[in-house]
Amino acid sequence: MLGAAVVNPATWFGRLLLRCMGGALRVQIFDRAMTLAAQAFTSIFPLLIMFGSLLGAQRTGGLADVMHLPDTSRRLLDQALDHQGISSFGVLSGLIVLFSATGLARAMVRAYAAVWEIGKVPGGPAAAGRWLLTVLLLSAAVVAGKLLGVLGDAMPLPHLSATALLFVADCLLATLLPVVLLGGALPVRRLLPGGIAYALTMLAVRPAGAVYLPRALRSSDDRYGTIGLAFTYISWLYVLSFCLLATAVIGWVLAGDQGLLGQLIRGETALSAVLVRLRQLPAVRHRRVQHHQGEPDGQDRPDRRGGGVAEVDQNGQAAQPDRGAAGPDPAHDQSAADHHERRAEHQVQPAEGGQPDPEQEVGAAAGERLGTDQGEAADHQMRAAQQEQH
Repeated sequence: MLGAAVVNPATWFGRLLLRCMGGALRVQIFDRAMTLAAQAFTSIFPLLIMFGSLLGAQRTGGLADVMHLPDTSRRLLDQALDHQGISSFGVLSGLIVLFSATGLARAMVRAYAAVWEIGKVPGGPAAAGRWLLTVLLLSAAVVAGKLLGVLGDAMPLPHLSATALLFVADCLLATLLPVVLLGGALPVRRLLPGGIAYALTMLAVRPAGAVYLPRALRSSDDRYGTIGLAFTYISWLYVLSFCLLATAVIGWVLAGDQGLLGQLIRGETALSAVLVRLRQLPAVRHRRVQHHQGEPDGQDRPDRRGGGVAEVDQNGQAAQPDRGAAGPDPAHDQSAADHHERRAEHQVQPAEGGQPDPEQEVGAAAGERLGTDQGEAADHQMRAAQQEQH
């Protein structure tokens, strides 16, 4: 019953939840998340290793901390990057890494186009530049996450400061990625809800990763060696890719909502109008509750018209105005009629000799008696006139 109440399409939250589920199935979120995870593993990590070779062996410790490498893998990374400069990696290898890293950007373009239902994204040299910028941005975001954590620790309220900095960074990353990849096909205000949703999700995912990932990497390295590290990294990248796509779907649903929030996101309603409507909402709910409450039936019922209010018939003509206050209820009216009828019966007194009094008779009987009396008077007048003639 709880699930049926949550997914009720008659409620705003139920409609959003159903649309999110439909959007996730439409974009094939599980398959695309695995594709992004595999592309990220073969794109970001080679870029990080290449940057580490440019910085030299003195910076490999920080790179290993960013990647949460166990001790054995740290030693392998130190041995691989013991020579400073690009010669240890090779110019040709660097170009190949940069070119192959754009595969991640192309996969993300297809994913975002499916989420936002964009038919075709412009290509060409400009698109290739955006792809390269995307993978460099993602690689920098991996390193920046570690640096922002260190910067937050040096500020007042270290934990809160670090959390706030990482929240802003995650929101900017998830908002700017579709802006860059889609070539500005969508306004930033439509993409911002998805960025906020991703930043909120990472508030729970990042601390969980800080606890899970080092232990999982250490366990995988002890059991399976280097190949175990690869499996663990891909699993964690799958979680991050799933969160990125899921929050993008949430942003798409919120931007397409026909309610007040969707109108605000699309720019169809000003923020001031939304605030006014939100302030009026408690009063509207209070009036609705009072309207639906039962009211006692009395002389001040709202369905009765006052004595000074003129009524209008169905043809629009003014009817006869009321002469006084509204009449009593039907039950009270019937009892009053019975009382008057009994009173009239008691007031009727029988005439002398057992004959009814003509003044008290009503109806057809009174008419017949009146007609008989008038006929006898006319006959008496005719006989009197004949006698006078004789």
